[in-house]
Amino acid sequence: VAVGLRRLARHALPSQQGAVFAWASVLSLFCAFSATNTGQTNLHLVGFMLQACADVIEKRWRRAAVWLWLGMLAKPIALVLILLCAALKRELRWKLLVGAVVFAVLPFVHWDPAYASEQYGLAFQKLERAGQPGEKLYVNLYWLLRTVGLQIPESLRMPVAAVFALATLAACWLGFRRRGAVRGAWLMTALAACYMVLLSPRTETNTYVILAPFVALSAAVALFLPGRRAAFFSLAAGALALGSDNYGRGFHALTQPWLKPLVAVLYAAWLLWPRRAAASAEAGAWPDPSRVADTA
Repeated sequence: VAVGLRRLARHALPSQQGAVFAWASVLSLFCAFSATNTGQTNLHLVGFMLQACADVIEKRWRRAAVWLWLGMLAKPIALVLILLCAALKRELRWKLLVGAVVFAVLPFVHWDPAYASEQYGLAFQKLERAGQPGEKLYVNLYWLLRTVGLQIPESLRMPVAAVFALATLAACWLGFRRRGAVRGAWLMTALAACYMVLLSPRTETNTYVILAPFVALSAAVALFLPGRRAAFFSLAAGALALGSDNYGRGFHALTQPWLKPLVAVLYAAWLLWPRRAAASAEAGAWPDPSRVADTA
């Protein structure tokens, strides 16, 4: 995660990359404590996502594909970013396809292929059960809506997730067209993180460590842009809010399950808010360096 943040800080604001990395690291820690304490693979997943984002920016396609499939190894919800990359970056498609074959075949290296086949069957059964969470409390968009009195039946959650998936794809496609390759890659990865935490049927409070580095890095960049102090304080508050389960049981109980998904919704809205790239204070951030060459 730290290496990924360091690489993206260099792309986000080259003139202040060290300070941006320091602020982003500190703001990320508040959400990372509980995930680290419980040994969550979400930390590994977000680290791979950050590395993949940096490699997409630098057009290192093979390495980006490796990071993406390592993310899938950490947690199946990495498929969200894999599918977005496959749909939006043709340079990645065949590399991701090769990665899919390797990923599928690798378990059969085990000395007992029948055992590997059995585990595949059990994995699919578990994924099917995961899509039917029942009434247990989770920390996602559905429970945020339920907090305000709107309940989406379980039978409709898959169609809702599909609609949001198409909306996310469209937003990322427009992002690449209107904001350029570098900002487009950042938007795609950050929106994928938002989708993962909001639409996964079994999002837990620790899952939000997937989103925290993106909010934290956005806050750190805003701090060093003229006229963006309000954005910095808002984003920094969001990063701190994602660590709400570390501020005592009373505060956690008070903000469960609505605060973290609310931060994710607001952050997604902030990401999608139209910006005049040439005239805004962000004109110097996320430059699209012509020195970056296409590499395999």
